[in-house]
Amino acid sequence: MNFLLTFRIAGIVATLSGIKMYITGWDNKWGVQISSSAALFLSLLGCTMFFLSFIVKQKISRGEMICTKCKTKYQTRHIQINICPKCDGKLVPFIEE
Repeated sequence: MNFLLTFRIAGIVATLSGIKMYITGWDNKWGVQISSSAALFLSLLGCTMFFLSFIVKQKISRGEMICTKCKTKYQTRHIQINICPKCDGKLVPFIEE
């Protein structure tokens, strides 16, 4: 599963849990009273996680390497050593800009 999708789902769950705790005043799993400020904090944390998941972009392209000399891209699954077959340059993970 995509990391950002997981982050969005966690944000939604935290927000809904915080709202439920704020309304009821109880943590339904452990049976502990929750203060309204703690419930609001959890809700705001969830909202922050959810909205940041749209702003943050994954920069490292998983599965691609690029040569530092000739700038040729290769799929990671085809690479056994980190040396370019064309120019003997060093292969590093490809980072999108």
